[in-house]
Amino acid sequence: MIVFVEQRIVLYTPPKCASTSLWEYFGKRGDALLIAGPDRLGNVDQHYSHPMCGYEGFQQLVVIRNPLDRLCSLFRFKLMHHTEETFDGYIERLANGETVCPFYSDNQDTYLKAVTETGVIRYEHLMDDLRKFGLLGEEEGLPKLNVSPSSWPTPEDISKDHMEKLRAWWEPDAVRFGISLGDSNQFAKKHDDSSKSLHSS
Repeated sequence: MIVFVEQRIVLYTPPKCASTSLWEYFGKRGDALLIAGPDRLGNVDQHYSHPMCGYEGFQQLVVIRNPLDRLCSLFRFKLMHHTEETFDGYIERLANGETVCPFYSDNQDTYLKAVTETGVIRYEHLMDDLRKFGLLGEEEGLPKLNVSPSSWPTPEDISKDHMEKLRAWWEPDAVRFGISLGDSNQFAKKHDDSSKSLHSS
């Protein structure tokens, strides 16, 4: 959670939505308040997403990422921490609603359940949207931190069967935040040009 007092904006960032890059940059710039807090299991981190007293009337902005792209990024992050879990196993656990850690299991809708957003910043065009809300200057850029060295898996690696099993996980994000995923079939086809719209939608 990042508070911009002068602009009267509170910015909420679910995991793998550029949270670390935003904290690093705005923390060094020195004009924002960085607020950590507990998730629903008590783990304290920068993804705290509960409105606080004192910021009533501030714009409530959320950074949102295409849920399938975010799903793959979450698993790549697990690989960086030497998980022995397979991608198929991870998908099955999400589809079954199992929660070991909200960081890896909660969709964006769940992470932001307590927030009534007044604006959405899309991860896919992060800097442009930050500039639109007056949070980033034209000459400013953000560092890319916590980026996995692996490019696998990608949304094209999610099978049609897994897409359907995961519908209860990704669909609330798509509906609430207006993300167009198109027909699930396109994400089950490797190297299908239409599937690449995922990264620009």
